[in-house]
Amino acid sequence: MIAIIDYDGGNTKSILNVLNRCQIKYCVTSERDKIMDCSKIILPGVSNFSFCMNSLKKKNLDKIIKDAVLDKKKPFLGICSGMQILGTFSEEGNAEGLNIIPGKIKKIPISKSKIVPHVGWNKIKFKASKLTNNVKNYT
Repeated sequence: MIAIIDYDGGNTKSILNVLNRCQIKYCVTSERDKIMDCSKIILPGVSNFSFCMNSLKKKNLDKIIKDAVLDKKKPFLGICSGMQILGTFSEEGNAEGLNIIPGKIKKIPISKSKIVPHVGWNKIKFKASKLTNNVKNYT
């Protein structure tokens, strides 16, 4: 079962639609025991980095994620800001991250040729890994 972390932000509904379509079992939770009982974790995004971190900290989810990923070695998929919070620091809100992946998250320079932020779904082709085992490609 996959734990979808509920932190009052993110694109949870979109993730649930995909998991339902793929017939993958999941639970939406912010409870430590439920997260630890699941074999994989998804942290949805679509929020500001500092909002995401503040919300995670309010629910003590920052510590739970670190324990699950670093100590228990659970596969983790962060989407958008859900991935960015794994870094050390972000220019978006000048906020500290979880420091699971050392590095600074930088803002994308705005130009007329790029649409920032990019919102939407793209075609996806997964490489074989523990996290994507039995997940279908959508191309």
